[in-house]
Amino acid sequence: MTPARSRRRALATLLAVGLAAGAPLAAPGPAVARDRADLTVTRTTAPATATTGKAFRVETGIRNAGLGRSAATTVRYYLSTDQRRDRGDRALGGSARLKSLIGGTSWDVGARVTVPKGTAPGRYYVLACVEADAGPARNDCKAPSRRTRVLSLAGDGSIAGELTLRDVGETSSESGTSAWDRTATVGIRIDVDGDSYDATFADDGSRYTYTGEEHRDGTGECPTFWDRAETGEGGFVSTGDPFTDEIHGGFTRVDRSGLRIGLFVHYDAATTYGDCDASHEQATEALNVVSIEFDEVARTATSVTYRAVDWEAELGTSSNWDTIEGTITFALD
Repeated sequence: MTPARSRRRALATLLAVGLAAGAPLAAPGPAVARDRADLTVTRTTAPATATTGKAFRVETGIRNAGLGRSAATTVRYYLSTDQRRDRGDRALGGSARLKSLIGGTSWDVGARVTVPKGTAPGRYYVLACVEADAGPARNDCKAPSRRTRVLSLAGDGSIAGELTLRDVGETSSESGTSAWDRTATVGIRIDVDGDSYDATFADDGSRYTYTGEEHRDGTGECPTFWDRAETGEGGFVSTGDPFTDEIHGGFTRVDRSGLRIGLFVHYDAATTYGDCDASHEQATEALNVVSIEFDEVARTATSVTYRAVDWEAELGTSSNWDTIEGTITFALD
C-alpha cells in the first residue's frame, strides 16, 4: 500500500468513527474580539461626610484596559451599603462625562453630586459606575474603602427643649454652716437660619424661671446669720447684637452633632443679715451667666437631639451649676 493510500484510509476511518458516535463536525469558531474596549474604574474618592440636598465633589479614575477605543460615556454615582451595584443602591444627583479613550490609556473625571432628600442618615459607600461598557461587568463600578456619613440636616430649622439647672449644697466649719438650693428652668426656643454649621441663631421666645435660697449661720455667743431669697423670670434680650444679646449660640461641628448656647439669667435677691443684736435687709439685682456645650444623643433624617455635657460661667470660669438636665432638639423646617 502506498503512503498516499494509507493516509486516505486513516482519514476515512476517523470520519466513520465520528459519524458512528454521532459527533457533529466542528464548525470554525469566530475570531476572538481582541480589539474591543474595556473601561475599568480604578479609583473613587469621596468626602467623609455629605448632607442631604447639598452638592459634594467626587473624583474618579478610569482606565481603558482593552485594545480598542471606547465610546464617550457617562459615569454615574450611587450610595451603596456593600460596594457592589444592585437594586438597593440609591442614585445620586449629578454625573461625570467621560471622553473616548484609546486602549491602554487612563483619564480622571470629577463631578458634583447631591444626596437626594429622604435618604436615611447613615454610612454609605459612594459607588462610581461606568455606563454602557462592553468590558467585564466586574470592572464597571468601584467605591472608596472609606464610607461617607450621610447627614440629613441641611437647611433652616429651629431648636426647642426644656433644661433644668440645679445648684444644691452645704458646708460646715468651726465658724458656722452654710446651705443653698437654686433651680433655673429654661425653655429654649431658637430659630436657625442657614444650611451650614455656622448658621445664624436667633431667639424665638425662650423663657426662664429662677428660684433660690441660701442660709448661713455663725457660731458663738452672738452668732451671725445671713439669709437670701432669689427669684426671677422672663425672656431674653435678643436683637442680633452679640454685645447685648442675653441668649446666643451656634453649632460647634460641621455635621451639627454639637452646639453651644449661652444664657444671661437675671434675678432679684432679698437678703437679711445680722447677729443677736441687730438685723438688716438688702435688695439687689443679680445675674447668672452660663455657657452650655451640647453633644448629639440621637438623630433622625430631619432632627438631632442634644444633651448638655459641659458648662462654664463668664470668661471660662467655673459655673456654680452642679447639674443640667433635659434635652433640646434641632429640627428642620
